[in-house]
Amino acid sequence: RRLPTRLRHDTSLASPRQSPMVEGRPVLPEGEVGGWAAKFGLCSEAEPLASVKELPSYDDLNFHLRAASGAEYVLKAHNGIIEAGTPARLLAQNRFIERLRAKGLPVPEVVATPEGVAALPMAAPGAPESNQVAHIRVLSYLSGNIVPNTEPKTDAFLQTVGATVGKIARALEGFEDEGAVWDWDWHMKNVASACSARVSYVADGGRRELAQRLIASYAAALTPEVLAALPHSVIHSDVNDTNLLFEDDEVVGILDFGDSIYSCTVFDVGVAAGYYALGQEDPLHVFEEVLRGYLREATLSEEELEAFFHVAYGRVLLSVCFSAQTCAAEPDNEYLAHTSEPGWAVLSKLKDVAPAAALPRFRAVAADLAKS
Repeated sequence: RRLPTRLRHDTSLASPRQSPMVEGRPVLPEGEVGGWAAKFGLCSEAEPLASVKELPSYDDLNFHLRAASGAEYVLKAHNGIIEAGTPARLLAQNRFIERLRAKGLPVPEVVATPEGVAALPMAAPGAPESNQVAHIRVLSYLSGNIVPNTEPKTDAFLQTVGATVGKIARALEGFEDEGAVWDWDWHMKNVASACSARVSYVADGGRRELAQRLIASYAAALTPEVLAALPHSVIHSDVNDTNLLFEDDEVVGILDFGDSIYSCTVFDVGVAAGYYALGQEDPLHVFEEVLRGYLREATLSEEELEAFFHVAYGRVLLSVCFSAQTCAAEPDNEYLAHTSEPGWAVLSKLKDVAPAAALPRFRAVAADLAKS
């Protein structure tokens, strides 16, 4: 299916991660959303919501709300059986958002109830089991455009992506939060173990062999000792094409803070480089240009430059291995199979690129910026 060159972020985008059958996903009919919105002071019986529209989501439920005043919000019903949806993590996400907002970055505003409560429990007698551990949050709604992977990216665009990640890194310098200390399989420290556990689901023998080779490369380069020695900070951890909103060539919105975590600082720019290489002719060039933008706003040590290439391909590797597991569970779903193709294309183009050959190109980018 051909995608338009620009997608509004509130459109009902098909997603391989959408499923109403996800364990622990809350139950919230659209007709009941107004009652929750009223608890946050967004509407009343006299002034009901002007509109309610469900947005694409996977683990949680998201609704785009328009108040009678015209103000727009996102009401989120969080899956409480996953760690990202626990009260501690939800409040940590709020603090993360508030830190970035205080530093002038284009993130939503956290909306609390009139009593100052930022996350309301959904638990109630007779409510569905999943709702007994679920919570409701509200954020302000950000308008902007998603630039899809299929659209060719200019160097300037890629540098803007990198610069945005660099601004996030700079904004988070010195920021500490116990709620950001957690772990899960999508954590970039776990690429080798998470992919090893799923690579058997890759049906194509050639692709499975490529994945196994890259898993070994990642594990050898980014050992626990190497990772522990890298600079750490709280990071966004999921800067991808659906989490940055654009107006023309300017980033006007940063979204989705559920993966934020205390980890290696270089992971953020590596994750962004990996995602923005999808659908592009030359992934290594994408890595260079995202890095160039990042280094205009933040710094990386020599050790972080050495790790960067592995992090960038590692995020794509993690994505295709998770996708393979999902496809194995739904073998007749052609859409699921198709969505992993851009990732495999990136890995195929990088299969003959030795890390030792990529590193001088990254050093050259850093050296160019050091001169300017």
